Amino acid sequence: WQVFFGPVFVLLALFMLWFLFNQLHIPRDRLLVLVALGCWAVAVTLDFVEGLKEEHPWNVYILIVEHYDLDYVLLDRYDTAYETLLHFSKSIEETIEAFAMTLFWFVFLRYLGGITDEIRLRFAD
Repeated sequence: WQVFFGPVFVLLALFMLWFLFNQLHIPRDRLLVLVALGCWAVAVTLDFVEGLKEEHPWNVYILIVEHYDLDYVLLDRYDTAYETLLHFSKSIEETIEAFAMTLFWFVFLRYLGGITDEIRLRFAD
């Protein structure tokens, strides 16, 4: 999916970066937007590498398994060190994505709080 939708998402990220840099006047918020977009880029890259076949030359997980002895790490739950590394990589990738979204929410709520005097939520029965 990265090959087909990646360029579209890069264009959307560039537009979002331009738009938010024009709207956000606090340097820290701008920095948080950059960090969030960077986290998403790292997460998409990890997702891309996770999807590669084992024999693909860009598969860095095979290189790690070949150069480091990881057989002692949780092999009672996984068949190979490669599967163990892949599992933890997926967990890290999802955590990075969640952190990026949290940063965006933080910036959005901070901006919303700065442009309004009062926010009221009314829930109907």
